[in-house]
Amino acid sequence: MSLKPDQKIAVACIGVVLVGTYVLAGLTGISALVIMGLLFVLPTYLFLSAFKLDMLEKLFFSFFLGIGMYSVIAYLISFLVPSLRISTVITFVAMLGVGYGMKRKARI
Repeated sequence: MSLKPDQKIAVACIGVVLVGTYVLAGLTGISALVIMGLLFVLPTYLFLSAFKLDMLEKLFFSFFLGIGMYSVIAYLISFLVPSLRISTVITFVAMLGVGYGMKRKARI
């Protein structure tokens, strides 16, 4: 599998961020970044996969959109569910389901 130049740059940037985080914060920092990537970036990246965007554009937009959308949805669900942990899980599952469903649809 050959990577495009943009994909090589993205992998290199992710590697530099992970190494820097390991040097500064150790394994705790790495695990925090991985969890943040799973919670914020992955569902929104799947959602943006329905559009004809470059991989770097999807990663960039998914990070910022994910932080905003995830926080707002989890906050609103916490009014219905008494536990913030449960509302976080519900938000993750809902966003992942919507993102996966959008990815399976035809590209716009």
